[in-house]
Amino acid sequence: MRCPTIKELPDPPNGRTGWPWTEESSQLPDKAPNSLDWPKITVVTPNYNYEEFLEETIRSVLLQGYPDLEYLVIDDGSTDGSMNIIKKYEKFLSYWTSQSNQGQSAAINNGWVKGNGEILAWINSDDILAPGALIYAGKFFAENPDKKWLVGTCGIIDGKSRRQDPFVTKFFGKDGFSFFWRGDLLPQPSSFWRKDILSPEKVTVREDLKYSMDFELWLRFLQKALPDIRSEVLAYYRMHERAHTVAQSNRFLKENVKVSREDWLKKGLRCFICGEFSWRRAVSGGLCAKAFRFKQREERKKATAMIAEAFKMYPLVIFSYRFINLALRLLLGDRFFSFFGRKR
Repeated sequence: MRCPTIKELPDPPNGRTGWPWTEESSQLPDKAPNSLDWPKITVVTPNYNYEEFLEETIRSVLLQGYPDLEYLVIDDGSTDGSMNIIKKYEKFLSYWTSQSNQGQSAAINNGWVKGNGEILAWINSDDILAPGALIYAGKFFAENPDKKWLVGTCGIIDGKSRRQDPFVTKFFGKDGFSFFWRGDLLPQPSSFWRKDILSPEKVTVREDLKYSMDFELWLRFLQKALPDIRSEVLAYYRMHERAHTVAQSNRFLKENVKVSREDWLKKGLRCFICGEFSWRRAVSGGLCAKAFRFKQREERKKATAMIAEAFKMYPLVIFSYRFINLALRLLLGDRFFSFFGRKR
């Protein structure tokens, strides 16, 4: 399906302007520069009760100006007004369905099973594609038939679609990617890959994972191909209070640890032990830093609870200067240490 123009789509809600409400990407010609067909791109949007963002997501995909888009929206049993929005745009969708609350991963897989594109991606219903993202991805894969995986820069928007500083994409190599605390970040909204990247295995996300399905998928991809990282902004991740990374940060951590442990075990006991100690030390250090900030704000109970959590996470933290200093100040008070200098 060729992407529709802005004139073909329903009018945007009152007061909504800019991308993707009153702006669109330019239309590509029917053929690629090498006179070959553009690769078909299959994009899946899973949705559950995100009616306030869903229409913006849908329009950001449809207004890409790409000649061969396959766009599927898989609703996961929403109880808000999501279905009204999907039906508003249904004639422009390649496929849509509403399933019975099987989870985000199942919705993504459902879409990919139905799709026939050479290039795959998914964009959650609170995120948006950047203008020209599919044009950039289509040209990249058309001009680089040997490339399997493209990762562009991912911007950040807030709940009102105001742009913030972008994510900094980081990748230090496949061997240490499962050491998630190092700061490696391959953003999912701005990632595209060939359907055969895992050949002969089909690309699916694990349905037992609710938060770290992309992290686990990247680990499998890395056994087959390295990402081609580009500075072009291809998508925007929406940071808002209901976003999983904000509202469910502890569950994210638990799933990341679960996925990492599986990877470490495959690499041997030595790697597992190293990984286990390292992530605990890193997280414990972060908890101590948070405790220190609570202490500075005179929230002593919160600071005490936080360093207790840091000790539980990594008992050897008691030998660190920060832990000792903070624990003694919480137990004995700052006045006891006044002869060492000003209050900290």
